[in-house]
Amino acid sequence: MPVNPHLTIRQEKVVLVGASYWLCFAFVFPYWPTPLGREPVGRDLNQGCFTQSASQTEVGSLRGKKHLPRCSGKEYSKGDSRYIICDNFIVCMETITASMWGPLSLWVVIAFLRQQPVRYVLQLIVSLGQIYGDVLYFLTEYRDEFQHSEMGHPVYFWFYFVFMNALWLVIPGILLLDSVKQLSHVQSMLDSRVTKAKRKLN
Repeated sequence: MPVNPHLTIRQEKVVLVGASYWLCFAFVFPYWPTPLGREPVGRDLNQGCFTQSASQTEVGSLRGKKHLPRCSGKEYSKGDSRYIICDNFIVCMETITASMWGPLSLWVVIAFLRQQPVRYVLQLIVSLGQIYGDVLYFLTEYRDEFQHSEMGHPVYFWFYFVFMNALWLVIPGILLLDSVKQLSHVQSMLDSRVTKAKRKLN
């Protein structure tokens, strides 16, 4: 039974993708680096981030704990250590992700379920924001010569760093094209009606 009788199968798929966005973003909160208002243990006040020794201490303190998000964050940091050394770009990017794209993604889901006219505009904004953030994510690490990951490692580099983050280019890219297609179609119909109306007046 469809979630909403007015939704097509394709639209319901978009709703599910939007819901998955929200779940992923909500999952960021428990372990995103240096959450606002919380000072990390072992912070080097002169450098503004974790020192290598402090990073190792933080990793060690996570061992043996059965807190799934924390363990997941520690595991993912093997593919990108910026998540555990308090990298300024990661802190800012994940703060924006959790505070903006998360709520907006939830709004996208609600907008599609309720057939709100703004739904494709919201989908376009969130998708474009994700693509922009992901491009910067890859480029900043490229500029650092991939020093925060084990270059070439089949799991930590190719799966954790490349594949898992490439999804945030592919899926938003598909939704971005879908939004452009839908909005262009509506604009084309509106332009056609305006043209016909002007002809009748003439």
